[in-house]
Amino acid sequence: MHFDWTNPYPTIRSPLFARNVVATSQPLAAQAGLQMLRAGGNAVDAAIAAAAAMTIVEPCSNGLGSDAFALVWHGGALAGLNASGSAPAAWTPEYFERRHGGAIPMRGWDSVTVPGAVAGWAALHARFGTLPLADLLAPFLAQYLKPGAPKADLAPVHAFETGTNVWRRLDAWPSGCAQGCEVRPTPLYLRAGHAAGFEAPSEPDAPFTEYVSDPEKPVPYVRRPVREENNRWREWLVSDQREASGRTDVVTFVTEVLTDPV
Repeated sequence: MHFDWTNPYPTIRSPLFARNVVATSQPLAAQAGLQMLRAGGNAVDAAIAAAAAMTIVEPCSNGLGSDAFALVWHGGALAGLNASGSAPAAWTPEYFERRHGGAIPMRGWDSVTVPGAVAGWAALHARFGTLPLADLLAPFLAQYLKPGAPKADLAPVHAFETGTNVWRRLDAWPSGCAQGCEVRPTPLYLRAGHAAGFEAPSEPDAPFTEYVSDPEKPVPYVRRPVREENNRWREWLVSDQREASGRTDVVTFVTEVLTDPV
């Protein structure tokens, strides 16, 4: 198999290959999954443990009221899980005909299904799990919900430094470094030749910069949120979505490579 590692961006994430990997956006949740692998569990066991821990350590969009989807390759076959939630028992065709003229509204309680994440965990465990479900939920129940549980070692701010591919633990944001740096406003000067810098020009620079824009083909702008009900979503998907600095009808200014925090 051939992989093309060409990447057009100046900073990239390094690819990682391993036989056993647990990847989450929160280190503590990843550790919960790794505990299951060390205990002899499989990928599904690790995924359930990590997902349960995420409801505590990073609850935004990961709470118990979520839905869940999964693709599982097992025994030479691919299985798919759709735990997006079922309709409440009172939701009948007659109900929606009476309340909404037969349509499901885009907003409001009559568009909210029963959360399916936990039921999805149970379904995955029943078919593919190897460890007891209680063991999978142990990091979630014992470490994060038990009275007197050790506090998570979380910094006030976790920031990813793209130039070095390193996560930084910071006391506050914005911040120039982990500790002891005072953030001061830094003036930025626009220069000739679409350049930018932090030093004031010693002599008069070009008084203006020119670029060409076609009024009949303006830079696309779609007011957010883009919703499906008025078909703007389909139009937005096929619209010109080039990054601004790559357009000839947008003026951009670029600094030299930064070597210190700004």
